[in-house]
Amino acid sequence: MSQPHSNLEKAAENTVTRFIVQLVTPALIGLVAFFGQMKLASIEDSQASMAKEQREQADRSGSMASDLRNLNTRFDLIAVRKLDELDKRVERLEQVTNTP
Repeated sequence: MSQPHSNLEKAAENTVTRFIVQLVTPALIGLVAFFGQMKLASIEDSQASMAKEQREQADRSGSMASDLRNLNTRFDLIAVRKLDELDKRVERLEQVTNTP
């Protein structure tokens, strides 16, 4: 008599277990998918902000390179003017020293 009772208990346990598995498994999969989607969105936002920051840095460095080229051109112009002035002074001094 203990055996039919045991079979009923096993069947009841199997039914409860199947019900729990059928109910809990999709819920767990849904939760994992939800949290995975949230984490993925967070990673994508982070990557987008990093890409934006990198573009801004590239723009700033491009601007700095342009400014440096402008400064170099200005320094070159100043150096050329100074050399011209010095050359004219030397010519004047040579003229003064060569005239008797």
